Amino acid sequence: MYYVRQRGMVTGPHPVDHLQRMRTSGMLNPFDQISLDGQVWTTADRLLPQLFGLSPPRVPGTAGKGAGSLPPMLEPEVVEYWSYVDPATRQRKGPVTREDLADLIRTRIVRPATLVWQTGMAEWIPARRALPRMFPSSRVPWGVLLLSLAIVACLAIATWLLVRTLSGGSHPGALAQGAHLEQVSRAVAQLLAEKGSGSGFLVAPDLICTNHHVAGARGSLLKIYFQDDADRKNFEYTGEVVLVREKQDLALVRVTNGPVKIPFLQIGDEKGLRKGDTISVIGCPGIIFGGQLKNQLNKGSFSHSEGDEVYLDVSANPGNSGGPVVDAQGQVVGVLSAGQGTGNKDRPVLEGVCKARPGSQVADLLRQYEESLGRVR
Repeated sequence: MYYVRQRGMVTGPHPVDHLQRMRTSGMLNPFDQISLDGQVWTTADRLLPQLFGLSPPRVPGTAGKGAGSLPPMLEPEVVEYWSYVDPATRQRKGPVTREDLADLIRTRIVRPATLVWQTGMAEWIPARRALPRMFPSSRVPWGVLLLSLAIVACLAIATWLLVRTLSGGSHPGALAQGAHLEQVSRAVAQLLAEKGSGSGFLVAPDLICTNHHVAGARGSLLKIYFQDDADRKNFEYTGEVVLVREKQDLALVRVTNGPVKIPFLQIGDEKGLRKGDTISVIGCPGIIFGGQLKNQLNKGSFSHSEGDEVYLDVSANPGNSGGPVVDAQGQVVGVLSAGQGTGNKDRPVLEGVCKARPGSQVADLLRQYEESLGRVR
């Protein structure tokens, strides 16, 4: 008769034929614990190897009596007993069998650093050191390690981009169509050149459009001042004239210490304007309030186009030259080139009427500049 211990539960006694049926039905495995007296235990394949198709070991002194004879009883394997220090109470507990200790490890009552001891050991040592096979390896697989590093790198890049955006390190891009005129006005600057001053406006993060008569010849250097109503302070930059069209009175100025962290304006098409359509002229004529620059915004209407010039029914100061003419959507449809009462004897400008270069010429100027840099706009 035999006792069987499985998962901490003991059943029996069982006759051999019952154990045979348990083995056939898969209820008994070679590594299940089995005992003749319920006290001393060994594995089933050692005590009853014939149940698992194994050759029984030879018994000493049976040589010549038939190899592989089944002994009347195998001497059972000595069961290991262990004591441990309870991490919660710091008290010594045990002894427990090796199997019970394995259950304590699985339930995390006994941990890698828990001190254990058994007869024959000189001192108490950590469980991981005494029973290394009972603890999973602490080494991280290469695949998991590489994936973790990739995740950390992505998080670091995302954090850097977020901080850069919040701190103004990246450019906000083009101003959205339909933006309020106050937002449009932020992209307008005062330009101080060697021979005078005028206005200009951002058409790219590091590019300003203005009049040729304001900026001067190609290679000329300018100082650029932006107004910021929210912070009540000016933004100062330096610029260099990189492209001019004298006949059209247009110029592009590159911001040498840019990019400017203000949304730039989008270029529209003056061909869609009809007589009487509302337009706004924005410039920086050098008016100072409380020591700060203050852009000037005048509303008017589109009058007509004549050749490559746009005529506007609006009042403006000379310092507004080079400033943008924007439609109701906030898009640039022209560049102010002559204020009221200016012109020549052949084509005088009447009082309250201003001339502007059309927005289509600005778009063409930008394409020319991009092509000169080897890019297609």
